Amino acid sequence: MRISKKILVPFLIFITAFALRISAVILTPQNAPDSEGYIKLAVNISEHGMFSLDGKNPSDHRAPLFPAIIALNHKIFGPSFEHYTLITNALLDSCSTLLTYALTLTLSNNPFTAACAAAIYTIHPELLGSNIFILSETPSVFFLLLSFFLLVLAIKKEKKILFILSAICMTAEALCRPAILLFPFFVIFVIPFARKKKILITGTILFLIFFMLTLSPWTIRNYKQFGKFIPVSSNFGESLWAGSMQNWNGKYNPEIMQIRSNAGHKVNYKGKGYYLVDNYLKKEAMQRITKDPAGYIILCLKKAIYFWTGLPGAEEVLKRKPLLAILFRIFHYSLIVLAIVGLIQTTKNQIRNPIYLPLLCIIYYTLIHSALMALPRYRIPILPFVIFYAAHGITQTLSYYTTLMPAKHHGQNTH
Repeated sequence: MRISKKILVPFLIFITAFALRISAVILTPQNAPDSEGYIKLAVNISEHGMFSLDGKNPSDHRAPLFPAIIALNHKIFGPSFEHYTLITNALLDSCSTLLTYALTLTLSNNPFTAACAAAIYTIHPELLGSNIFILSETPSVFFLLLSFFLLVLAIKKEKKILFILSAICMTAEALCRPAILLFPFFVIFVIPFARKKKILITGTILFLIFFMLTLSPWTIRNYKQFGKFIPVSSNFGESLWAGSMQNWNGKYNPEIMQIRSNAGHKVNYKGKGYYLVDNYLKKEAMQRITKDPAGYIILCLKKAIYFWTGLPGAEEVLKRKPLLAILFRIFHYSLIVLAIVGLIQTTKNQIRNPIYLPLLCIIYYTLIHSALMALPRYRIPILPFVIFYAAHGITQTLSYYTTLMPAKHHGQNTH
């Protein structure tokens, strides 16, 4: 019995991606400072049915979805839940490899370009490495990709239900990493490129409505618990405070822990409602920014450069492995160059409207993190979109050389 190529290729992509990820999870599991908070929240969800760090006071410091995923593993697997959370990461990221393939194929109609995108995703060091940490980046990639894939299908097929499903997945992304919160309102910038504006306008309105509707239960929970409008979590002020420190250059500094503690003492924080600390830090940050707006703008530009040129774990993990760091940098910078080539080509060819959606998200993420904290690992959720354009860059480069070579041979034969 012959297996269809439509089934075989995705199957091989998934198996290869999962094999690499499960090997990384088994052989090189790592700890991260943020993991402890996620685990505490998850254990309290599982054991006490409460989104809390200490088991007594409700928490608003973290987005809820990733702790809920860990809590499910805790409920099912008990003491081994941390290992199974990493396996869950591996499964989700393998699905993300498939989604990258499907998204690229849907937008380009080129199986080779789609295969290139899947191959790059499979071996990408940052995406592969994110699986070995209990952090929210891996599920964030999955929900963002799924939302985008459905949104692209919605635009191409003009199906309202797909706009709604995409919005629900975007809500899952926001409940995983709140950085995406404002992006749904950026989707309106695609409308000028549309051929059938009426359909896209209707779909965009549905998208925004269902995004806010599905987000509202958690926002209402926060209002009931804290008496404040907190869409997802209270961490904007802390990010702005750290991201506006000139001498920190927008990078993470361990001193932030003591600064948070000092702010907590000043506002009499006792474990309930981190928004008190966050608001205090936001106020201080805004005072600093308004005092020197030009300095803050320059700092934002520096952060944007660092966002795309830095390497996740360069100081913690790769510092002791200089050769590996060099290889990762070569890989990353080559990918950026290919993505620029691919972006120019897709724009020049004026491929159908949804081609601009990945670029829109890349721009949004760069702007939002440049204004706040621009750690290189924060770009992980949008790397599939960079890969999408890089795959086009590879296709274009190969196409250029394959058309050039016969011309050279022809020129030689004429002499």
